[in-house]
Amino acid sequence: RSNAPRARSRRLARARAVAEGRQESFNDESSARRAPTPPPPPPDSADYNGVTLTRGQLVRKDVVTRTSGVRLGVTSDLWVDTDAWEVVALDVRPSGGALLAGVIGGAVDHVLMSSLRQVGDVVLVHDESAVERRWSSYGLSTVVGCDVVTERGTYIGRVRDYEFDPDDGLVQRVVVDALGLPLVPEGVVSTYALDVSEILSAGMDRVIVAEGAEARVEQLSVSLLQRLQLTAPPWEDDLATYGDYYAQDFQRARWEEEQAYRQEEEARRYQQYERQQRERERWGAPGRYQSQYDSAPPPPPPP
Repeated sequence: RSNAPRARSRRLARARAVAEGRQESFNDESSARRAPTPPPPPPDSADYNGVTLTRGQLVRKDVVTRTSGVRLGVTSDLWVDTDAWEVVALDVRPSGGALLAGVIGGAVDHVLMSSLRQVGDVVLVHDESAVERRWSSYGLSTVVGCDVVTERGTYIGRVRDYEFDPDDGLVQRVVVDALGLPLVPEGVVSTYALDVSEILSAGMDRVIVAEGAEARVEQLSVSLLQRLQLTAPPWEDDLATYGDYYAQDFQRARWEEEQAYRQEEEARRYQQYERQQRERERWGAPGRYQSQYDSAPPPPPPP
């Protein structure tokens, strides 16, 4: 009996210690649970990667209104302002048939990039007022299929797609291959990405890039023929149809520039000659018989 109070006190002390340990662990868990999470990195940090869309992700997608769910049509193409390299609008065909748009024709509506609300399985706009029926594509280009060449005429490829920022529509990169046909799968042809900062100018069927841009492209896909080493990039392959044509075109342009410079030089010299003749006539510059006139005796005085 004398040992019973001691055993009871030891059990109480052990229970108190266990309880205090559990309370401490619970407090630790609750404090860890209440610890603030670090804020996400700002958008302009180095770990941030902007989201871009491609032309291929929008073509052949339904355009649907967000308010009523009405299907406005199918996206058939995109229009790009090649001066600012900005995607401006989308072609929307109400009757569908985007694959045969260039063959069968038909009515075409337009939706501005500023009217897009979301892009996923479908392209969402706010309502039917997003359709621009009187909009004109004058001065814009679809870009796809244009030849990409350097300043000296090196053939790089043809545009098959491009990446752009969905917020402002600015094109970030241009995707090229040897054919310029978006319907051809990437496994058949090798594709390359070229930064838009390399572009110097663009026309209706040709895009001029800086010299040496072929060394700064990024290869996106490798075709089966290139894996078997049966073909090479367009600027390394023996594409006489394109390389000789653009080389001759470059030589012809240089010859035309030289001829224009010579004509301007001749015109400048002729204008200088005419100016000197007018000055001689105005100020009485020495002529052919001026020395004989000066050496003759003065005329006699009048009677």
